[in-house]
Amino acid sequence: MVERHSEQYGRIAIEFTAVPMGNDLCVVIAGGEIPHLGATAVAQARPSLEDKTKLSATTSVITLLGHKEDVVATRVAHALAARLNKNVAVCCGRS
Repeated sequence: MVERHSEQYGRIAIEFTAVPMGNDLCVVIAGGEIPHLGATAVAQARPSLEDKTKLSATTSVITLLGHKEDVVATRVAHALAARLNKNVAVCCGRS
């Protein structure tokens, strides 16, 4: 089931959409005046390197030229993968 949520920060609205894909999850974070694709991060859950009893994640990111959404995409993908123990892709863009 697709889940949608929006938040208003001053004059900027940000929309969050989560789409389950089997056991994986795809999240789209968009907003601003012209929503667009700025960065995509993919995270895979794995045991923590410091404590094998805890989950962490390995995360990779692709950022389009001139965009700065890589930090948001990476943090959200990493946190969700570790918390949910699943593969997560986060596509992020706002202006």
